[in-house]
Amino acid sequence: MVQRDQHSIRPISMNRRRFLQGMTSAVAASSTSTSVGASRRQDHRDKVVASLYHSLSARQKKEVCFDWDHRVNIKYGRKPLTIPDPKGVLLRTHVSNAWLITPYTIASDFYSNEQRAILVDVLDSVLSPGWTKKIMQQATDDVGSSWGESQSLAFFGSPESGRCLCVVSGFHLTLRATFGSVSAAAFDGPISHGHQPSGFYEKIGHPGNLFWHQAVMANKVYQGLDSKPREQALVRESMPYYQCNGKIDRSNVLPDDPWDRLREADIRFRGSKRKLPGLPVSRMATE
Repeated sequence: MVQRDQHSIRPISMNRRRFLQGMTSAVAASSTSTSVGASRRQDHRDKVVASLYHSLSARQKKEVCFDWDHRVNIKYGRKPLTIPDPKGVLLRTHVSNAWLITPYTIASDFYSNEQRAILVDVLDSVLSPGWTKKIMQQATDDVGSSWGESQSLAFFGSPESGRCLCVVSGFHLTLRATFGSVSAAAFDGPISHGHQPSGFYEKIGHPGNLFWHQAVMANKVYQGLDSKPREQALVRESMPYYQCNGKIDRSNVLPDDPWDRLREADIRFRGSKRKLPGLPVSRMATE
């Protein structure tokens, strides 16, 4: 980093404490403008989510609209299971690497061209500029079919109730768009995304992978740690999937299941009393 003043240009050091303090100050300074921008984005999202919901016919609502707390007992697979099960998982919070939340794909004649256009507006309301187009390209790269041919959507709740959630799912995709502030969870629940543009076993450097830059940035953080915190940050077990006898355990995680084994679907809040793996951010600030 270089600091400039009226007399000279001289390098200054930036340790992790000063970096985090600087970030905190920058966030505080921009909090007002950020909150205004976030409010405007939410207002726009409310508008397009409600527009898509109200465009649905009675037949469509019967097939893709559910109560807010609709529960099902989902088994791993790409076919949707919408049979109610009071002891099952909340369907609106479920995530998988490849699944359809409802049977009708977005590109099918179950939906109109107008509804598909509104759905693009919904995607734009939750993604950064340009990413809707990238997600559509990801669908083609991963499945070999155009956007909408392997994706489906569902609604939970309704705009009138004040709680409404639109979920889009497919191969390497689970995405949510909320009407109003209805969730304290980031992204309104677990998300899934992936990309394999150069095949199942990607080429070195993951050329064309939309999300590889995230791994590169994470590695830069890891490389910036000293030896002891780096060792603590490296998680060799406790990943959200587990190889057991050469097979991935894809069995579902029901609400009352104990932490007795690791499974692919095991993405849960652990509570304040359960120790989290990895390196606490508070330690990064003091090293």
